[in-house]
Amino acid sequence: MIDKTEAQRIADQHLAELSESAKTELVFTDVQEQDWGWLYFYQSASFAETGAIGDMLAGNAPFIVARETGMVTTLGTAKPVEDYVADYVSAHS
Repeated sequence: MIDKTEAQRIADQHLAELSESAKTELVFTDVQEQDWGWLYFYQSASFAETGAIGDMLAGNAPFIVARETGMVTTLGTAKPVEDYVADYVSAHS
């Protein structure tokens, strides 16, 4: 089992990898702690700073860091986040 500090370290590393892949700086916009882990949302740093629609990312699916294992699971974008979370919780219960 991991703690909040370790989850944040894992999430920071994952976001750095996503930033490199996207070739733009990404920042967290929200983190939701749950019994099963942490749900991280992110956006481009420029959009977070300016709110300019042209700087907004599309297809940036939130990801989960599992409390039990520290494993990162990327969710999808086609359905509401709540549906992906429900599927995740059901599969990992």
